[in-house]
Amino acid sequence: MKQKDYIQHLMKETEIAMRLEVMAGPKPGLVDRNNSGSHQDMDLNSFLRSAKALTPWFGRFMDISQASPSNLVLPRLRKIGQEAEEAMYQVTEGANTHKGLIFSLGLISACLVRLQMKLNRTPNFTDLSKLQELICLNSKDLTKELESELESELESGSENKLKNIPETKLENDFKNKVKKDSFQESQLELGRKKRTEIGQEINQEMILKNTLVKNPEVNPETFSNQLSRPTTSHGEAVFALYGLKGIRQEAEEGFPAVFQVGLPAYDKFLEKYDQQDFVLVLTLLELILVTGDTNLVKRGGLKGLTFMRSEAARVLKLAPDLSEAELTEQLIAFDKAAMEKNLSPGGAADNLALTIFLYRVLSS
Repeated sequence: MKQKDYIQHLMKETEIAMRLEVMAGPKPGLVDRNNSGSHQDMDLNSFLRSAKALTPWFGRFMDISQASPSNLVLPRLRKIGQEAEEAMYQVTEGANTHKGLIFSLGLISACLVRLQMKLNRTPNFTDLSKLQELICLNSKDLTKELESELESELESGSENKLKNIPETKLENDFKNKVKKDSFQESQLELGRKKRTEIGQEINQEMILKNTLVKNPEVNPETFSNQLSRPTTSHGEAVFALYGLKGIRQEAEEGFPAVFQVGLPAYDKFLEKYDQQDFVLVLTLLELILVTGDTNLVKRGGLKGLTFMRSEAARVLKLAPDLSEAELTEQLIAFDKAAMEKNLSPGGAADNLALTIFLYRVLSS
């Protein structure tokens, strides 16, 4: 396939992936064709408008990648990425439907174009490791940038921008010391790691290992200082409080949740289920288990993250023995429980869209 045709193909697949992700349901706490989940500022049409508006921007990302050195794809995409965000906000009336995907899907699609140039053929599943290497090359030091950006803002003494973070939920995690016994009763492993970045006085561990996030032990006396620290995004706020680096760490590590969990799960469920909804939603549940989801932590703290992982694991364990009707009932109940707690695994949803995109383009 000629490069121009390949870019057009990938561009169309970005929209298909975004549409398939949002249409699938019932998804726990997320916008789908059944309801708007835990979101009051967006609905299905918001996502569909956003997907359509962003599609040509992904084409621009890929055009730029053609003329960029292999290790400079991401830096050259940043400015145009900000313009893409503005295009998204214009069609969604200010709702953040796809900000994370502008970054992650833009990066992956751009790296696919670079890989095609290097291989002189269309990449396929045998090239997964090469694609991950290229992503890692372009994402090097992203988490260090996050620490540096936050440290700079701390030094500048700029105005606190944590107003969009639900303080009561974050505060509860700290003031209750993220009680060990509640985590011991869950499926999470426990562990500790001394963190010294940006002068934090918090003992915590946030190491993703397979399907588990380990429990941080925090010093509640530092909570008020942490909460008053200025940040530019909820992702930075979550990092400052918990050390969870979200999408930047995912990219820096080559999106392991997508490559090592999402793609195999998607393939497994494709063989088992005829209904696309089951394939996509069960893949989402697998991704919830391994995604460092700052969206979840923003809404519900670590208790919210723990709840969603526990429920996802429970449904996945039951699924093989359930009829389609019974499985649907379980998914509806999970959705209802997530909405009652105002939880939404947006990071895992983004990883589902990436999984759909990669599976389709690497299979074609």
